[in-house]
Amino acid sequence: MTSIEIALKNSNCNVYLLISKIDENINSLCKQVSIDSFYFNYNKKIFNCNDTNFRDGFWMKTTDRFFILNEFVKKNNISNFFHAELDNLIFDISTLPQKLDQIGKGIFIPKDSKDRCIASLVYINDITILTSFCKYIIQNPNNLTNDMYLLGDFTNKNPKNSFILPNESAFNSTNQISYLNHENCAGIFDAAAIGQFLFGIDPRNSSLPVFNKFKNENSKYDLEKCIFHLSITSNFAFINNINLYNIHVHSKIFKKLIDENWLYSLVQRINKKRRTLITLNILYKG
Repeated sequence: MTSIEIALKNSNCNVYLLISKIDENINSLCKQVSIDSFYFNYNKKIFNCNDTNFRDGFWMKTTDRFFILNEFVKKNNISNFFHAELDNLIFDISTLPQKLDQIGKGIFIPKDSKDRCIASLVYINDITILTSFCKYIIQNPNNLTNDMYLLGDFTNKNPKNSFILPNESAFNSTNQISYLNHENCAGIFDAAAIGQFLFGIDPRNSSLPVFNKFKNENSKYDLEKCIFHLSITSNFAFINNINLYNIHVHSKIFKKLIDENWLYSLVQRINKKRRTLITLNILYKG
């Protein structure tokens, strides 16, 4: 997977992939762990999820991952870790734990609306918060629309142990979310809006050709005003000269992104207020 290759090169962290079946094609530097070796409760605790029919139980799987993570870190005595979704570009996060540990203990997560978190890049330095979240899921079956709203409601109810990582909306003084100060984090994070603006949305969510410069309905800052600098090869991403730790590539175009010339051209067009066709999307079947 191209996103894993990029994370291995750029994150400067050990990378574990919890996977249902070991894939010999994945870089050997990525430490693959079979879920079957430690987790035996597949979806049984969240079978009342309201969206079981969406993409073969997609939302059940995204919720079940927190039970899987909880079992894995407890079994391996892991006290702090990052969790990244596979459709994210991860840049250097190696010095981030030291900064976040000074802020508090719990879960550090991006939030794009008052009621919704997106686990694009998450840091946890108190494993009991993960156990508490799993218990919350079981105890609140009526809230199981999807993991984003579960996380949103849980963090709202546990403010002392929940720290909201700053995204682009943190620069709008009228937003209703108490973001961490980006200077204390030495950068900002992407929930979804930045990646959608740069690279477009998931083609499965549209029956039309996909262009970039998509405007997420929850973003409270006009990304048109921003200047971007980005290089996967050189391992940096900046938005208005502020460090960006991750980019949520909603459109999943990782193979295009490793073409440095294509990426440079796309970013230059964005900075000149021009949009780019990402995919014709002609194979969409609904």
